[in-house]
Amino acid sequence: MTPSTPRLVAVWVPDWPLVALAFEAYECRRLGVPWEIAPDPALSPVAIIGGRGVVAAASAPARASGVATGMSGRVARALCPALATIPSRPDREVRGFEAVMEALGTLLADPFVARPGLALSIAHGPAAGAVAEAAGAECQVGIADSMLGAVLAARKGVIVPPGETFEFLSSWPLEVILAAVPTPRLRQEARRVLETCVRLGLYSLGDLAALPARDVVARFGSTGALLHELASGASPQVLRMKRPKIDLAVEKSLDPPVSRTDAAAFAARAAAEELSARLMACGLAAGR
Repeated sequence: MTPSTPRLVAVWVPDWPLVALAFEAYECRRLGVPWEIAPDPALSPVAIIGGRGVVAAASAPARASGVATGMSGRVARALCPALATIPSRPDREVRGFEAVMEALGTLLADPFVARPGLALSIAHGPAAGAVAEAAGAECQVGIADSMLGAVLAARKGVIVPPGETFEFLSSWPLEVILAAVPTPRLRQEARRVLETCVRLGLYSLGDLAALPARDVVARFGSTGALLHELASGASPQVLRMKRPKIDLAVEKSLDPPVSRTDAAAFAARAAAEELSARLMACGLAAGR
């Protein structure tokens, strides 16, 4: 580490899909609009079911019954018959986290979203407690010399002293590295690499970091290079999500209402083309 090496602050909201659900419920009640009724996650066992039918987040009562993130929804319901399962809504999670980002923007320099529920920024000045208070949601803050170090420090709620990030990372189990892999596609590729690493006898971040980088790259390519950099406490380039200044939305009023799907699809296509044009004007593009 050198004096000019930037330190990163990570702001992590545990079980963000459940928090986003609570935010949506509160906003609906405030506006007096109907909302899909669900049990209170603070009092009842509730789980958000994400892609591939696995648990993306679980409330404290659900965890007390043995429900854990990553397990299948069927196993979770077998462990907890009273479990209420709610499908994941990425749009709700992204929209809710935007409010958190606006609050963090008052204290952090150019914060960026690693994924909904996790934001990072160059650490300049503000105390961790002030950042946590500004987020508007119960969160944990960590500071370290690298992206993965900051993310894991946030899980512990600690500040890693300068120059000690490598030692902080070395004992963590290998699978925690996925917490700093930014996209679903990369995480899928990284899981395959990690499965091979475990078969080779590598169980911790320190085990992976101890290997020569060139050997990891020769065996696993660019994905291996990324994982090796993360495990070593380096700060690889991360994906920064550009955020428009205002919400970009389009609306098409169907009056009188249409009764045929092809007519609805035609109206939707026109709206989609308008939204695409607005995104392009902001230097953005739809990825899905």
